[in-house]
Amino acid sequence: MTRMTSAVFATVIGLSAVVFGQVEKEESCKIISQGKVTRFESKNEIATIQGTVTDSNGAMIPNAEVVFVNIETKQEYRTDTNDSGEFKLKNLKNGNYVAKFSANFFKDYKIEKFRIDKSENLKFEISLFPKSETVEVGIIIEDSLIDVTSSSITTVINSKMIERIPHK
Repeated sequence: MTRMTSAVFATVIGLSAVVFGQVEKEESCKIISQGKVTRFESKNEIATIQGTVTDSNGAMIPNAEVVFVNIETKQEYRTDTNDSGEFKLKNLKNGNYVAKFSANFFKDYKIEKFRIDKSENLKFEISLFPKSETVEVGIIIEDSLIDVTSSSITTVINSKMIERIPHK
């Protein structure tokens, strides 16, 4: 019975190694634009800006800093995104603006010169990229107890395994 259980276990582990060892073809994926601005007609005489800041996977970024600067007057309008990655600014004056979006661990995103009129509301959808292009994730293991290069079934028992066997 023990041999049968060991054989089944070794077979399952061996098949798992084959399945997880396969590599899928990597398709190229690019985000074409980091920002989208939609303009809506406003019935008020005050321009309002609202929007969301997300990461490149679409997850909301809380506490991202949002700054709009009027190019002519140098007046700044600042806010932070809430826990849902949303922001809102009111009472912006007509003019040409520069917008900057930034958050910890993400590259800043800047929109150069765009126009805001009091007769419209603007909705921004901004996506920020991580500062680091690559992240290494790994598992450190000691010598493997399973030989995935061979199809033979073997069992290796070392002294640590023997010490862990419960006995009375």
